[in-house]
Amino acid sequence: MNTETIAPPRLGVVAASELGRHVLRKLLTDAGHPIACCIPPQQLAQALQVAEPPDAWLLDDSAADNDDLLVRIAEGEAPFLILDEEPPAIHDAEFPL
Repeated sequence: MNTETIAPPRLGVVAASELGRHVLRKLLTDAGHPIACCIPPQQLAQALQVAEPPDAWLLDDSAADNDDLLVRIAEGEAPFLILDEEPPAIHDAEFPL
């Protein structure tokens, strides 16, 4: 019997709005995923150069404005997902806070 546990991937979250970053960070950490970085799109180039980049990326569509960075992510080893929906409004019943 193998009792070795596999650690969840460290995620890099990129979202333009502070609210979007907050909601995504909370959702992912509540689900047990460690967050390697949670940054605005302007910091993505720097995050791609760190010695230990995230294992996977979650990007909101604001990151899609920089084709060069998206190509670097797509050509990299880490899987990625691009979100194209706005987070729920704070007065929305679906607001996760």
